[in-house]
Amino acid sequence: MQTPVAHSQLREDFEEPIAVWNASPALRFGVVLLLLDFAWSSIAPSESGLLAVSVITTLFGGLSAIGIACVFTGVVEQVEWNTTEKTSRLDWLPRLRFETRVFGSQQLAFPPDRPIGFQPPREISSGSMAKRLLIAFIWMLPLLWILPQFWQGMTVLWGTPSIGELDWLLFVKISVAVTLLHEAIHALVAVHYGCGISTGVILPLAAYIRPSGAFLSRRKRILITLAPTVVITPIFVPVLFHANGWLVTVAFYGLLFNTVGAVDDLRSVWYLLKVPSSRLYYTSADRDDPMLVYDRFSQPNSVTLLERCEAVVLRLTDPLKIEQNPASRHSH
Repeated sequence: MQTPVAHSQLREDFEEPIAVWNASPALRFGVVLLLLDFAWSSIAPSESGLLAVSVITTLFGGLSAIGIACVFTGVVEQVEWNTTEKTSRLDWLPRLRFETRVFGSQQLAFPPDRPIGFQPPREISSGSMAKRLLIAFIWMLPLLWILPQFWQGMTVLWGTPSIGELDWLLFVKISVAVTLLHEAIHALVAVHYGCGISTGVILPLAAYIRPSGAFLSRRKRILITLAPTVVITPIFVPVLFHANGWLVTVAFYGLLFNTVGAVDDLRSVWYLLKVPSSRLYYTSADRDDPMLVYDRFSQPNSVTLLERCEAVVLRLTDPLKIEQNPASRHSH
C-alpha cells in the first residue's frame, strides 16, 4: 500500500509527462488513432483472403502511421528548443549549413520601408531548423508505411522489379535530379515575384532555396511553396501505370522524393492557411536577419477552415486531458 508521501512523489514524477499530454492536441489525437487501429486488430476477421477486410486493415494501418507521426510531433512541439533570447542562435545545424547568393543584388538596408497602410513589422522566427527538419522526417513515417505495400501491388500488376533487385545507382541519380528540380521550381516562381535567391545545403539532410528581398503576400508564399508539388506530381503519376517496369520505377522514385521534399512545404502551407490573407512577409538577404510580418491597420477578423478543423480536434480530445497541478509550466 502506497503511503501519502510515495503517492505525492509519484504524482510529481508524472507531472511533466501529464503537462505535455494536456498541452498537445496532436499527441492526444495520435493516441486515439493508434487505439482505433488496435481495436480493429482485435476484432478483425482472421480470413486474410477477404478483400473488404484487407482494405479496412490497410486503412487502419495508415491511420496508425499517421497516429505515430502525430504523437512524435506533439512531443517535439512541446520540447524547449533554445527559446531564450541569448540562445536563439545556438542550434546544432549552423556548422553543417552552407548558403550562397545565386540571384539578385545584395540588400543594402534592413528593415525596408514599411508599405503604406500596414502596421510596423513584427519579427518572427521560423523556429529551430533542427526542430523543423525533425518534424518533417517524422511526417515521412506514413510514406515509409505506404512504400512497401504500394510497391508490392505494382510488382504484381505491372512487373515492377522487387526492391532487392533495383539499381541503387539509379535510385541515387533520381533522388539528386528530383531534389534539384524541386528547388529550381521554387526558385523560378520566387524570381517571378521579384525575389532574389539564395541556395544552400544542410549536410547531410537537405537542400533548400531561400527567396528574399521582396514583399510577399500570403497567396504568393503559398504558390512559391506548392509549385514543385503542383508541377511534378502530374508528370510522374500517369507514368506509374505504364507497362514498362523501368519507367514505373523511375516515376515511383521521382514521386517519392518529390513528396518527401514537400513534407515541410505542406507544413508551411498549413500554417499560412491559418493567417490573414492580407498579411505581408519580408525576408532579408542575410539569413541571420529575422523574417518581418506586416499586418494591415484595418484587418477583418475571420476564422479559416483549418482553424475550424483544429478546433474540432481540440474539442474531441479535451476530455482526454488529465487533471494536474495548475503550477505546471505547460498547463493553460
